[in-house]
Amino acid sequence: MLLLAGVAFGARDFYDHSAKTIHGEKVKLRKFESPVALVVNVASLCGSTDGDYKALQSLHEKYHSKGLTIMAFPSDTFRQEPTTDDHIYEWASKKYNVGFLMFSKVDVNGKGRFKSLPFEYLKSTLGGGPVKWNFEKFLIVGGKPVKRYDRMVNPMDIAPEIDAALAQAVIDKAEMEEALYGNRAGLLEEDDL
Repeated sequence: MLLLAGVAFGARDFYDHSAKTIHGEKVKLRKFESPVALVVNVASLCGSTDGDYKALQSLHEKYHSKGLTIMAFPSDTFRQEPTTDDHIYEWASKKYNVGFLMFSKVDVNGKGRFKSLPFEYLKSTLGGGPVKWNFEKFLIVGGKPVKRYDRMVNPMDIAPEIDAALAQAVIDKAEMEEALYGNRAGLLEEDDL
């Protein structure tokens, strides 16, 4: 894998990177692969914290069973997440009853050993330069970053694009099954039981 400017260019997609869960376990993001993902840098002391956390949890409740994975990365890059991972998890669990994935605190614009390769990959793929503030959002479809949203975009405003991406994923899966299995895609005949 070639590293250039801190970005893993050998990565085929977003899920080829690793990160630490909020509980300190280093994992390949492939473990959480889903048809559609929304990656967000979060902070507990930001002016939009309450609205964004509530909206992210609402999206999770509405779409998780349909194939959306929300990945929240706490960040103190903008000096609004000064606490530990344990405290962040306890706070978010109690205050917002979060069910979406939370990862260990990262520096979304870090340099050297402090950089976050998942965020470097997202920024280099979609452009737009450094993350400008908390609650920037990145939409991932089929492992590929497809859109970057400013912090002012409420997560619920992304719902139509999530709907469309999830619908397309169902069509793509059906077409792949049809190509692989013909008319029997997804069907069990009585003799197969």
